[in-house]
Amino acid sequence: MSGKRPRDEGDECVPSAAPGVASSPPAKRGRAGAAAGAPASPTRTGAAPSRRKREKADTSLFNLTLQFGAIMQAAGTGPVDLNRVASQLGVRKRRVYDITNVLEGIDLIVPASKNIVTWRSHESERDRAAIAAEVAQLEAESAGARREEEVLRSALEELQGRLTRRIDRALSSSWSFLTHEDGPT
Repeated sequence: MSGKRPRDEGDECVPSAAPGVASSPPAKRGRAGAAAGAPASPTRTGAAPSRRKREKADTSLFNLTLQFGAIMQAAGTGPVDLNRVASQLGVRKRRVYDITNVLEGIDLIVPASKNIVTWRSHESERDRAAIAAEVAQLEAESAGARREEEVLRSALEELQGRLTRRIDRALSSSWSFLTHEDGPT
C-alpha cells in the first residue's frame, strides 16, 4: 500500500509547504475572500466541469433512492445490510440513512436490527383477506349511513313543511297574537 488515504468529496487540494518553511493558515472563504481575489472554493486539477456535474447527478438523492430500491428488490423479502448498500452505491452511510428514514416514514421498510432493513410485508394472503373483509364492512356501514341520512333528510323536510304551514295559518288567522314568552330567549 502506498500510505496515501483515499480522497473524500470534502477534501481540498491545498499544496503543502516545503520542509522547514512555515505555512500560512488557509484563507477564510466567503465575501471577504472573494473580494480579495481568492477563489471561492478550490478546484481539483484534472476534473472537468462536465465530469463534476455527472458525478453530482449520479449521487443525487433521487438516483440513489432508485438504486437503493433496486438493491432491495434484488434481496426480495430478505434483510439488507446498510453498510453493504453504502459501499455498493459508493456513498457515505449518511446518504443511505437519508433514504431509509424516508422509506421507513412511509411504511415501505422496517428496521430488522442495527444497519439491517427489510421490506414491510404488505402483501401476504392473510393481510389481503383482512383488508378485503374490512373494506366490505366499511362499505356496508357506508350504505347504512346513507340510508339513515336519507330517512333523516325526509323527516327534516316533513318537519320544515309542518312548521311553515303552522306559521302561515297563524299569520292568516285574525286571532293570532304573540306573547312575551314566544319571543327569543
